[in-house]
Amino acid sequence: MKTIFLIIISLSLFCCTSSPLDYALDFAGTNRTELESVLEHYKDDPEKLAAAKFLIENMPAHISHRDSTIYKYYDIADNLLLQKDLPHTIVRDSLLNVRKNIYPGLERNSISDVKIMKAD
Repeated sequence: MKTIFLIIISLSLFCCTSSPLDYALDFAGTNRTELESVLEHYKDDPEKLAAAKFLIENMPAHISHRDSTIYKYYDIADNLLLQKDLPHTIVRDSLLNVRKNIYPGLERNSISDVKIMKAD
């Protein structure tokens, strides 16, 4: 009886587990058709299809910023990082301070690449 129960549970988990590609396509929302268009384009080239799948699977973890505020932050970061005589902890703390106090909400102005990347 335990064996049957374990088999049923295992099958249930296996059937409900989606692949990283399925997750990325679902997470893309209305942009899903753009990503599927890329997969369709490379369907006859296994190597390029594998590369496209890899990129799409990893897109949910990468973000883009919706406005130019991030470039001002990058300028400050570049200037701090070029200060060779500053200890890393001071640079880190300074960047965190700038992000928190001067540019709060940078993360709210970001969006996952999987939601905006176009097929072309």
